[in-house]
Amino acid sequence: MSHARSAKAKAARKQRLAIDRQLAEIERARRARRARLRRIGLRAGAVVGCAALVGAVVVTAQSRARAAAIGPANMVSDGVVVSGDGSTLSTVRTAALEPDDVPSPYVTDPGVLPVVAFVDYRDPMAATWWSMNREQVTEWVTDGNATFEIRPLALLDGTDVLATPVPTPTSTAGSVDQAADTRSAQPTDGPTTIATTGDYSVRAAGALACVAEHSPDLVLATHTALLDEVPTLPADGLSTDELASLVSRAGAGDAAVQCVRHGDHTDWARAATERAAGYVPFGVATVTTSPVIIVGGQPYRGDLADTDAFARAFTDAFGALVDPDDPTRTMADREAAEAEPTPTSTAAAEEPAGTSSDEDVEASDDGEAPTS
Repeated sequence: MSHARSAKAKAARKQRLAIDRQLAEIERARRARRARLRRIGLRAGAVVGCAALVGAVVVTAQSRARAAAIGPANMVSDGVVVSGDGSTLSTVRTAALEPDDVPSPYVTDPGVLPVVAFVDYRDPMAATWWSMNREQVTEWVTDGNATFEIRPLALLDGTDVLATPVPTPTSTAGSVDQAADTRSAQPTDGPTTIATTGDYSVRAAGALACVAEHSPDLVLATHTALLDEVPTLPADGLSTDELASLVSRAGAGDAAVQCVRHGDHTDWARAATERAAGYVPFGVATVTTSPVIIVGGQPYRGDLADTDAFARAFTDAFGALVDPDDPTRTMADREAAEAEPTPTSTAAAEEPAGTSSDEDVEASDDGEAPTS
């Protein structure tokens, strides 16, 4: 009996060991399968992640390329136009430049003279011209005699800039003595050369485009603020945060400020600079320097700091515009002519009450008393 029980116990242990081995084998197979699935999942996740990253990069690149191709709103000419109605200034609204289209030149109304300024916001000479001529240009535009188109360019990044002092006019009156005082107010310090670094010209041009798109009626204020910064710019210009702050101080809204921070129109600025170097629809073949001032379709070649010379160029161009047969006719001539009364009213005004007319004189010669 004892021998039978012992044999039965041994058989039971062998069976349990066999079962344990089977369970262990099942567990090892389960763990191996889980590990294999984990590895497959990790590989698949990596592939999906890489695909998502590549997709994001492609979408970003495409959006940036599309932004460069389309351009900012209100700048279909690659410039932004300011006009006046006799009392106030406003920015002309236009569509954005469509992909693969060439810029469409802005066409002024009859009797309105277009003034176009190609400027790099690192350029002291552009700052000089605007400092000396800002008030009279603004007056001409406000009165409706001219439009002012700003074409921002990025030409001076990575170049040597001759940092000439920017003069400040002391008077805007038109007398000869006052004009002489204005010219004598120019600084006498010699120019210095600055080797520029970074991409400030591109970012500043893009900043003006952001304002043109999102806060268009503040374009002129932003243009002035950018040029006012020129005399104190370091070699690398303003930082992006400083540029965004400048736009905000000029009055632009948050959309324009964020546009500057994100560099939304820097690619457009590069493309517009390349387009200006290829073709310009004015009396100048290309623009590769700053500033280039176009008055009535012709480049201004006079002294950028001489307000009298620029005023003469403007009035000459305006005279040719309003009366091609008599180019010497000026704005003052036209305004005086418009203010003259009509011949009928003049004759009536010159004949005082109680005087005799020609018919009365003839009647008196016949011996008849003149009628009153």
